[in-house]
Amino acid sequence: MTAEFEIKTGKEHMKAADIHRLLKETYWGKERTEEAVRLSLEHSVCAGAFEKRTGRQIGFVRAITDFSTVYYVLDMVVDPEARNQGVGRRLMETLTGLPQLEKLRGILITKNPVAEKLYESLGFIVPDTVFMDRKPR
Repeated sequence: MTAEFEIKTGKEHMKAADIHRLLKETYWGKERTEEAVRLSLEHSVCAGAFEKRTGRQIGFVRAITDFSTVYYVLDMVVDPEARNQGVGRRLMETLTGLPQLEKLRGILITKNPVAEKLYESLGFIVPDTVFMDRKPR
């Protein structure tokens, strides 16, 4: 795959079928339906990476926010064939630099040590607080 890609923001540019395909390869999104992907797009601030030659979406990240104090980064994913080409960095730089998010506190969760290094290079830190989780009923 070529490193020729462009970043677009806004849910109107996101391709739910491509995002669904990307999420199927992740531990956190493999069970998600395409309809759930579509619904999540409607309630998120989004950025996507698109192959210039084909227009295929090769990366995605989204945030949910109150637009006042905090945003939460979710679903950061890059096609395996496009990894290590700067796609993930550009997605995160674009998302965190959006005017509606850049002055807010950003939070995220990851189990991936490689991703953790990327996030740390962009100013995210490992806090000394407790993370708690409540599963849906």
